[in-house]
Amino acid sequence: MHLIQFREIIRDAEVAYAIHPIVRKYLLTVEDTSKALIACGVPRAANVARITTRLDMTAANLTERKSVAKGESAPAVEAAIPVDNPVSKNNWRQ
Repeated sequence: MHLIQFREIIRDAEVAYAIHPIVRKYLLTVEDTSKALIACGVPRAANVARITTRLDMTAANLTERKSVAKGESAPAVEAAIPVDNPVSKNNWRQ
């Protein structure tokens, strides 16, 4: 039973990875992706759609973690600092 579930999860991930560029290019939502996959007869379409949208979040998080690890500042953190903050963005490490 566990082997069957594992194979289904791997298949879902492979389909999600394959369609990811199209979903990203056309900015499809989970609902839109799910509808398209159902129309194509893909099994477990909702699960594949959720995995596909999470690939973008994972890629963004990975890129941000790598930049922080290299000593660069994190864009998400800098964007959260208001411009009128007394602590300058340029000298926050000093």
